Amino acid sequence: MRGLSVVAVIVMTAGVLGACRKSVRSVQPAKAVGAGGESGADSDAESHNVTIETGKKRVEILGSGAGWPQEMPAEVPEFTEGSIIGGNVTVTPEGRSWEVAVGQLQPAAMTNYESKLKAAGFQTSSMIMNAEAGESGSVTARKGNTSVVVISAKGTTTISVALKK
Repeated sequence: MRGLSVVAVIVMTAGVLGACRKSVRSVQPAKAVGAGGESGADSDAESHNVTIETGKKRVEILGSGAGWPQEMPAEVPEFTEGSIIGGNVTVTPEGRSWEVAVGQLQPAAMTNYESKLKAAGFQTSSMIMNAEAGESGSVTARKGNTSVVVISAKGTTTISVALKK
């Protein structure tokens, strides 16, 4: 009986390893956009941004010094309640999306940003909880083809913006 268990474990392990090997082979490597064509990655030395292209998708990873994305839709108010610690911009045939991570939040950051979204004409829905360390929860907003989702927990907030074509 014990020998049968050992054989079963070996067969399952071999199957998992075989599946891993197949999926690794089927994954196509990402083509990084090179500044000089040969470096493989386009990098902005001051903000440490990196751009990667795979097929019809382009992702720009924003470094900590990048600030609020310049290409963000004008109707989306800037989140000014802390320090931007990173983010990314994704471009696909369906549209664009931005994600910005913010730390060192002010105590009423979520409530203040929801007010800015409403003032900019967004329809919002929120679930904001107050605690000694500040607010946490989420705010969801929509205006036309633009959606904004803000999630905050443990002193860090992520602002996700999607613009559909």
